[in-house]
Amino acid sequence: MITLLAIFLVSTWSGPANAEDSYRSIQPGDRYSVRSRSTLKGTLSLPPTKEGDAPRRLEVNGTATVRYRERPLEVNDQGRIDRVLRLYDGVKYERTVGDQQQEAGLRDDVKRVVLVRRNGRDIPYSPDAPLSWTEIDLLQTHVLVPVLERFLPKGSFAKGSTWDVPKEAVLELTGLDALESGTLHCTHHGVIDLSGRALEQIGFEGTLLGKTEDGQVRDLIRGGVYLDEKTRRLQSIRALGTRQLLDRDRKVVGELEVDYGLILTPLEDDPELTDKVVAAIPGPTDELTALLYEHPGLGGRVLHPRHWLLTSAVDRQMTFESHGNALVIHWEKDGETPSGKQYREDILKHLADTNVKVTASTPVSKSTAKSGELETFRIDAVEKGTPTVLAYGVLRSGKRGVTLAGRFRAEDASRLGGDLLAFARGIEFFQPAQPIGPESNPSGGLTDPRGALPKRGP
Repeated sequence: MITLLAIFLVSTWSGPANAEDSYRSIQPGDRYSVRSRSTLKGTLSLPPTKEGDAPRRLEVNGTATVRYRERPLEVNDQGRIDRVLRLYDGVKYERTVGDQQQEAGLRDDVKRVVLVRRNGRDIPYSPDAPLSWTEIDLLQTHVLVPVLERFLPKGSFAKGSTWDVPKEAVLELTGLDALESGTLHCTHHGVIDLSGRALEQIGFEGTLLGKTEDGQVRDLIRGGVYLDEKTRRLQSIRALGTRQLLDRDRKVVGELEVDYGLILTPLEDDPELTDKVVAAIPGPTDELTALLYEHPGLGGRVLHPRHWLLTSAVDRQMTFESHGNALVIHWEKDGETPSGKQYREDILKHLADTNVKVTASTPVSKSTAKSGELETFRIDAVEKGTPTVLAYGVLRSGKRGVTLAGRFRAEDASRLGGDLLAFARGIEFFQPAQPIGPESNPSGGLTDPRGALPKRGP
């Protein structure tokens, strides 16, 4: 929601242009700085906690400021920029929902970010260190300026021209996951004078119905696009809007006023965006695209492949899922980590007790990981008539340790089987900040979607 609605761009590209030429779009190799600020204000309606009670209404207020420098790197087959290098100089998000305060930002280690546009979504990674899921989620709320340029039509246009904004640009401005109906309609109103500068004014407005991760919404938007009359370079965009949150019957259950502003300034030169710097940027390797999860209460951090999603973190157990496959990490109490042999015996007994047929198994294999000694083994089984591959591991470092358990569909085993090793080698231990108890849930209340699990995994 933070990316929604009010955009303010400023640009000073040079060069002559005729009155009805198309605009000069941003090209690979251009360099510019971006400053943005957004405000959020409104109310949310929550379901009543007890039957018969009135819905609870919460006030929402928030601000976000972002500063970065950017250089487009390349275009795709359609001639559109789909990869940029971004250097963040400051990111600060603050929001209050009811009496709860929320903050977000970027670590200093990941201020350099490469954004790759794929199927309308930005896939970020840092060439310097892995990103956390929170940081990735934050980066994906920032608009990609070259996409916003598509508010302007291809070819010539002048006073009186009208057109509809392409769907991709609408989604970029609003942050909608899907657009169900509606569009933004543009009209060229002519030239205005702004502090001695002649600007072409293009108004736009519209009502949109779409979906976000929070459900169905309705956006009411109005604003204007401004071009320098002489150069026909994008000068600014200004938009204001209201987002209405809808229930299943499309009744309004919340309303947010969002004001988002962005200033873009060309850079003649930047030592951190030179050709030499760009040439040295590594590609999106498995290590750089890995996800970082850290929790002080668990006393550890996990670096894992990005295609795995943390779905539950309750007590000492963390559950990850990937397309129907599951992997569980159990943080053992100090001094209670089992040996690989003991863990294997416990698992085989559990499988026998639950009538799971074992068709093959490997002995315990020992190796060394970054955080200590690692023991692993594999079991091929048939669960309720379905072939399944079960992979297990024990990582021990002094008194600290974890057990790992992965359940893979047989058809995915060759592709994902090595991920248990990747998880184990990406685990680090540190001193817990607080004791872990049953009430601890660092995932924010998520539960295991597969139901109850044995203590140390599937």
